[in-house]
Amino acid sequence: MIADVKFIINEKGEKEAVVIDVKIYEKMQKELNSLKESLYLLKSSKNRERLLKSIKDVKEGKLEYHDLIED
Repeated sequence: MIADVKFIINEKGEKEAVVIDVKIYEKMQKELNSLKESLYLLKSSKNRERLLKSIKDVKEGKLEYHDLIED
């Protein structure tokens, strides 16, 4: 099996190779994408406040249930 080689640039601007299992790499990519999405959603102060309030409400059991709207 040929290894999947990824190149990264270190803090000195030099190219370095990283060899990892493809499944581990894919899992790391999913986690990274999740973190990027969280950072994006938390950028806006209004959105951040709304999300944090929602988390607090859920932890306090303040939930509302609604039926799905069907087209």
